[in-house]
Amino acid sequence: MASTAPAPTLTMILKVTVDPSNVPAFLEALRPVYDGVSSTPECTFVQLLQSPSSPGEFKIVETWNATMEWLQSVQLKKPYYAILAEKVTPLYTKPQEIEVWEGVQGKEWVSVNKDFYFS
Repeated sequence: MASTAPAPTLTMILKVTVDPSNVPAFLEALRPVYDGVSSTPECTFVQLLQSPSSPGEFKIVETWNATMEWLQSVQLKKPYYAILAEKVTPLYTKPQEIEVWEGVQGKEWVSVNKDFYFS
């Protein structure tokens, strides 16, 4: 009998802090990368979050149906990451932070409100 459990996932959470006056420039520079990531078949979820109390603080949450080896050797080598780094690194007011998390196995630990996101 084939397993119906979802494949293991990796979630990367990138925290970026820019001066609030640079938010428009940050978002403009991020757009091509966001579009590239969201159109990659291995990307199962991507969302940009902004702090309501610190408007220059963002978190980019990406969930991947891929291994860390694939992310490092294939995805993160795409040219749009270097272009983004060149444009946004000077805008940072703090060093970026990256966290990597693994999804817990089993469908009972994954939920998406389809009516909210896809209606």
